[in-house]
Amino acid sequence: MKTKDFALHVKDVSEEGTFTGYGSIFGNVDSYGEIVEPGAFLKSLSRHEKEKSKPLMLWQHNIDEPIGVWDDLAEDGKGLKGTGRLVLETTRGREVYALLKAGAIRGLSIGYREIKAEPDGDVRRLKELD
Repeated sequence: MKTKDFALHVKDVSEEGTFTGYGSIFGNVDSYGEIVEPGAFLKSLSRHEKEKSKPLMLWQHNIDEPIGVWDDLAEDGKGLKGTGRLVLETTRGREVYALLKAGAIRGLSIGYREIKAEPDGDVRRLKELD
């Protein structure tokens, strides 16, 4: 599994631990030399909707440290936008909440599996991701 990191500009974290940010921005060349194309997440999001499931929200991609849930994930004109809610009844959820409120967390990262990609000169265009 690869990861992608993006700046997270937190405007507000609600008292319930809800926040919104982008997990992927379309059209940017990342550190892997890859560009995520619009539509890359649509099949995965559709599958989750059909199965009534959501991708996991993990601390530092650690499967042993879930910190919250995604209430909404969707593609828009900019990228993969998510609204999530930290589970404040967990120790790590409370820690992350405090760090977000203090401005100490400045990024959001997704883990993904590449399904379809195409080379395009010096970059790879990611067409479908899970």
